[in-house]
Amino acid sequence: MPYFEPKKWELNYNIYSYLGITIFKKITLYIYNLTQKLDKHPSQYYNIQGKGLKAILAYEEKTRAFEKMHLFAIVVLLFLLVEPVAGFSNSIIYCTLCINMYALILQRYNRARIYVVLKKYHPKVLQVYKN
Repeated sequence: MPYFEPKKWELNYNIYSYLGITIFKKITLYIYNLTQKLDKHPSQYYNIQGKGLKAILAYEEKTRAFEKMHLFAIVVLLFLLVEPVAGFSNSIIYCTLCINMYALILQRYNRARIYVVLKKYHPKVLQVYKN
């Protein structure tokens, strides 16, 4: 799907550094690691599982799924701003909206990094994978 393919301007990471995505990623991973220490059954959602091409492609699929989830959350939050619901304050909605937007952008950042690796080490796979 063309929407998920990183655009040329995304592949040099400058926009992500400017937006503070690398800092957001560090904070997110720090919070994730704290929660995983408390959990008896830690999740493996946020890491590449294994080595090799299959693991990279599986993680790329996860970034697409997570991006879809955050995009859906953004649409719901925007709807809540347009059609207010009792019990939801706008400040909480704006805060959650910003977090989801950054999370969506983080998925795009991760996918851009994956595409750079695929382009460098597996260019034929990337061509097949895009189609």
